[in-house]
Amino acid sequence: MNQTSQNKQILNELYFLRDHQIINENQFNLLCDRYPSSQWNLIILIRWFTILGVLSFLGGMILLLSDHLMLFLSKINLEHLILGVLIFFFLIFTISGRYLTIKGRYTKSGASLELLGMLSLECTFFSLGNMSNKYILDDWPSYLGVSTIVLTAFSYFFKNRLILIASCVNFFIWFGGSTGYMSGWGAYWIGMNYPLRFLFAGLLIWALGYIHYKDYSPLLERFRPFCRVYFHFSLLIIHLAFWFLSLFGNYEWDVRFSDSLGERILFTFLWFLVALMSIYLGTRKNYRVAKSYGLVFAIINIYTAYAQFVIYYTSGVSFLHFLVIGSTLLAIGIKYEKILSSIENKIGS
Repeated sequence: MNQTSQNKQILNELYFLRDHQIINENQFNLLCDRYPSSQWNLIILIRWFTILGVLSFLGGMILLLSDHLMLFLSKINLEHLILGVLIFFFLIFTISGRYLTIKGRYTKSGASLELLGMLSLECTFFSLGNMSNKYILDDWPSYLGVSTIVLTAFSYFFKNRLILIASCVNFFIWFGGSTGYMSGWGAYWIGMNYPLRFLFAGLLIWALGYIHYKDYSPLLERFRPFCRVYFHFSLLIIHLAFWFLSLFGNYEWDVRFSDSLGERILFTFLWFLVALMSIYLGTRKNYRVAKSYGLVFAIINIYTAYAQFVIYYTSGVSFLHFLVIGSTLLAIGIKYEKILSSIENKIGS
């Protein structure tokens, strides 16, 4: 029996449990997401088709305004029109998304519409800031920070992970912009350059995800799925920060390469230890997210180290380096395909 057939059997059991009111609709939808029954991931297709459909609709509206309503635009205040359109989109997308989500049968489409409503609200904040302050570009982190707080609040109110993802992206940009703004766009902020400050921010976000995962508070129990968003975001930030440090060291004012060999070796080693720790925790504690990031960035770490510590100093034999990289990549691909094939055979038997 292959994985698809096994998932279909599990789904049949879930339908039975839902029909006999052993589990509720929200639990049913959450469990069904884990067992796709088709070769295509229809959940992702539905989500992206919905987003692309709405964006296409917005594009059509813009073309309509530009082609046929220029005379109308010339007679009114353009800033007020844009603000009104953004508020309209915020209301219509949010209300429509809430309706589909509450209905229970179109939760993915509803979540996508709610996300578009929140993005319209974020644009509304910047539009209001532009109307009240012509120098908004000088203090854009403040407006982005407000948007981050509001989107985070709505993500918990709607229990919408898509909005939380958008909020995390906002936080990434806001944190870099605000710390740069406070330090006069210099390299240092309270003694940390950009990679180090993002490294510590990533550790704090990982701790937040762990709190959601462990359900330390009954209030957080219903938000446990949010831990995946925090784990993904924090691990990505941590590994990217180490990657940057392994390439340039703990630089001060200017990003450098040639005179930071010792620092680059140290951070490459520390990064590899973090990747191994992620693999260990992912295997021991069944944290698949940590294991996946650990495997991917351990491989990236090895190839990065090979590039800057071997290829950089032996550029005269480039053909050999290409042979080594190509053969090892092929070996890794064959090895993992063999592992995947053995897993499928065990499931089938």
